[in-house]
Formats: sequence, structure tokens, C-alpha cells
Amino acid sequence: MASVNDENLAGKAAALEGELLGEGVGAPGAAPGEAIDQAQAGPTNAELLTALLVPTFAIMAPAWRVTDAECAMLGEAYGAVMDKYFPDFSLGVELTAVLATLAVFGPRVGRPMKQESAPSGETIQA
Repeated sequence: MASVNDENLAGKAAALEGELLGEGVGAPGAAPGEAIDQAQAGPTNAELLTALLVPTFAIMAPAWRVTDAECAMLGEAYGAVMDKYFPDFSLGVELTAVLATLAVFGPRVGRPMKQESAPSGETIQA
């Protein structure tokens, strides 16, 4: 059976948790109560996975016609799993650069790098 003191502590803990969540959790090494700037925090695992899934499906299985919304759903689901089992996992700016490269080059894989010329000198659109 919980004592009055335990209930009081639980109430204080809940109030403190609400305060911290309202302000944002401080960055490692930041002063207490200093909130993380969302732009500084970077993309979430769900956002990174979604950004990885979209070009991957476009390259590996274009006939499946997986939509961006479906990729977002998968990214959110597996992002939550990563957050649960690997809470300190950070993909970093390097992976963001790789994802941007995939987004640009992915849809172009398999296309010729140069346009073919017609015998009359006109270019043929690929």
C-alpha cells in the first residue's frame, strides 16, 4: 500500500517530468533547463529511414509502386523500433549526405549517362 509520502513524490515526479518535456530535454553538456533547438537536433530515425526507403524502393522495386506515404509508414514503424532498442543511436550528417545522394542518383540508375545522337545530328530524348 502506498503511503501519503510516496503519492506526494509521485506527484512531484510527474510535475517535474511535465516541466522537462514542455521545455525540451537539454543537449548533452548543456545547462539544466536549456532546450534543444529542433534544427540542431537533426532528423529523427523515422525521417532518415523514410528518406532511405523512398529511393530504395524506386531503385530496387519500381514495379511495386510503393508510395511515399507507405515509405513514411514503414519509416515511422521501424524508427520507433530503433528508438526503443537503440536509444542513443545517431545516424549523423554522413548518412544524411548518403541519403541525399541516393535521392538524386537513385531515379537515374539504369539510364544512359549521355544522350544518344541521331544520324542527322538531332538528339534523341531518353
